[in-house]
Amino acid sequence: MGGELVQHELIGPGGELTTNDRTTVAAAAAAVTEAKAAIMLAREFPRHEADVRQAIMASCKRPAFADGAEYRFPRGGSEVSGPSVKMARELARCWGNIQHGLEVIVDTPTTRKIRAYAWDVQTNARVIAEDEFAKKIQRKDKRTGQTFWVTPDERDLRELTNRRGAILVRNCILQLIPPDLIDAAREECQQTRLKDISQDPQAARNRIVDAFGELAIPASTIERKMGTPIQALSPKQVGELREIYQSIKDGNSTVSEHFAEPREEAETSGSALDRLAASRSKADKKPAPAKEKTSSGDKPRFAPHADVSLAREANQITQEEYDQLTTLPPPDQVAELQRLMER
Repeated sequence: MGGELVQHELIGPGGELTTNDRTTVAAAAAAVTEAKAAIMLAREFPRHEADVRQAIMASCKRPAFADGAEYRFPRGGSEVSGPSVKMARELARCWGNIQHGLEVIVDTPTTRKIRAYAWDVQTNARVIAEDEFAKKIQRKDKRTGQTFWVTPDERDLRELTNRRGAILVRNCILQLIPPDLIDAAREECQQTRLKDISQDPQAARNRIVDAFGELAIPASTIERKMGTPIQALSPKQVGELREIYQSIKDGNSTVSEHFAEPREEAETSGSALDRLAASRSKADKKPAPAKEKTSSGDKPRFAPHADVSLAREANQITQEEYDQLTTLPPPDQVAELQRLMER
């Protein structure tokens, strides 16, 4: 029965292959031929790991490359850093015999699912990662300061897909590169950045301020975050700011995760949990909708507001913040979410 099903899909009414089927068969055959050719070339020209290391170190000594080779963002009260999309692609280029890419596998009117891969043709190691996200982006009303979700146009959707896809591809590539080589590349990039900044500190400060200016982040906001005037930023601090800028540019984090508004900074000195608890204690007492308990000992939870669910799907808030938001009634969830997104 299974064979008959395949036959009906491939054979037309007159017993011939349909146009669509011929195209599918030809594409599959071309893909197989291309894969075989890549494997043969990899066997004929295998990588020489000592040469690879030299090539990577040479790239890491270039200030223009080292400048965007790492990202940094806050998570759970600490700083998380790692190799950027830019570094992963350069590592793949130097490592050689690696193919990587991205494809859309499911596309509905409201969601999109993408798949990234990296394939070491020489060792036949392959890594695949998938991501599904809502077709929504955030916009902020400059007059009211309110943040809201909108359906993106074609260009914004393409940028959203590419940004999330680039992170998937990066993660796939990094699983194929030896960890010690990644660590050595990061250390070399850090030394290159410090050396470059130390040669002309003022020029380096000006460049990073200009870069953040493109993101509509004023110098005064940078000074509040770093706790020092722009003119007094050390080479290490400038390097950290470069990593933050790269993180925002790659889509690993958002501006609001790094920089708080002035009026909020006085209110947000504690952790996210402390801020949520404080805001809840100040909230007016309202009739509570039906609650549910997830397990014994857990706090009562409300159904998440649609905006809260979308924010979590888009990684705009952490799981911890999501869990705390759902302890609030839906109207309070929206107000608290807006404050979290603007911090």
